[in-house]
Amino acid sequence: MTARLVSAIDTRNFGGDTVRLGDLNRDGMQELLFVQSDPCTRAVTCLTATDLFGKVLWQAGTPSPDNGCTYSDLAVQIYDWDNDGANEVLWVEQAIYAESIVWDYAAGKHIIIPTTRRGELNGRKGWAQEGAKRYEETAIMHVLDGATGNEKTKFQIPAPADDCFAFANLTGGPRRSDLIVKDRYWNMWGVSHEGQVLWNYTKSNPGHYPVVADVDGDGRDEVFIGWNLIDHDGAILWTLPGAQSHQDSVHVVRMDGKLRLIFSHGEGEGLNGGVHCLTADGNELWTREFGHAQIVVPGQFQPDLGPIQFAVADLGWVQSAGVRKQPAIVILDQDGREISRKPYPDGASIFMVRIDWLGDGAPHCLAVAEGGPFDPAIRRSRMVPPVIQSAEGKVVERLPPTWPDGHETENYTYVAAADVWGDSREETLVTGRECFNIYTNADLLPRETLYNATFYHGR
Repeated sequence: MTARLVSAIDTRNFGGDTVRLGDLNRDGMQELLFVQSDPCTRAVTCLTATDLFGKVLWQAGTPSPDNGCTYSDLAVQIYDWDNDGANEVLWVEQAIYAESIVWDYAAGKHIIIPTTRRGELNGRKGWAQEGAKRYEETAIMHVLDGATGNEKTKFQIPAPADDCFAFANLTGGPRRSDLIVKDRYWNMWGVSHEGQVLWNYTKSNPGHYPVVADVDGDGRDEVFIGWNLIDHDGAILWTLPGAQSHQDSVHVVRMDGKLRLIFSHGEGEGLNGGVHCLTADGNELWTREFGHAQIVVPGQFQPDLGPIQFAVADLGWVQSAGVRKQPAIVILDQDGREISRKPYPDGASIFMVRIDWLGDGAPHCLAVAEGGPFDPAIRRSRMVPPVIQSAEGKVVERLPPTWPDGHETENYTYVAAADVWGDSREETLVTGRECFNIYTNADLLPRETLYNATFYHGR
């Protein structure tokens, strides 16, 4: 094994499922931003910035070991918002949910709960607030100085828009200085840098997270949410026909010199589900149906088969049909043909990211977190140690979540990939509510020997 644990941080007080990475203090190194939220309301409660080894740089809010878990995205990002050469931290404060739409895990459906103030659902285990019939006040976008955590500015955004946000170029400026904001499953808005609402999209479920790209080459971003491509001004450019549910993963990639739009969603069994590959003008090139295609990621997993393939995490669960199939990680070629399949136990939860673990032009690998079915009692799956594996499913490295004192734990949630050290290879970040790890590939990359050296050649 060549994996080396280079950082183990005790995060029992301030840790959580959500961690952002970015240079916060302009020292040229990456820093970590740990995000906590109320497990029922999804309201952000604490932000903690540390260096890569756990030294706390600043903290905003009140940390709590009870607020490390979440089952959804959180509206927190790191970005140079004011274009001054230094990153800011942006996060959304919720509006007041006067009549909450709550997902009841026990009943398996949405229910309506009257609420009159922020945080009233606090401690209601088994419930997750997703929207409201009625809101009071607005949501607020806070912009914090990355180095200190002090607030630089804030502005209002639409009340429901606290699920997540993405930076986009909607107004034709030189960079992405505008916002796409959304609620869980009903609305999405374009917002200018000054906080002006440019448009509101309500046609269909906007999915989990949009992708932005200049698809039509006009110098402004379009927004791709799976079933629809939305222009910079909110106009719908096209809609994919057929049955629709919310999109899970979405990408814009370039194949054979042309843009291709890829997305997955979790309803198969004749419901137009699985993985779709579309042209930029919305024509479907191919579709592959799965039980529940939760994640699809592009990568060069087998270079001999072309410059791009797609890894699909199929959870094997068709919710609307009440059908369970065997979970698997499946690799497709660029034409949607199945290359390989690695099965997982029935009911397994699979989270994966593409990772350039080997470097130097080697095939991409997958960092995989595997657990059992979601357990509402602990608000996570019971996990097995994450691994690095090849496209064929061969385990390359085992990456046990480890405390600073060296003992292992199963209490982790996700894996992420980032080139933390700037050495052209990506490290694996193992995220947990009690500890956080960074694993690196300690195997030295081969380098050509500087032979035939002389003083007289010059450089």
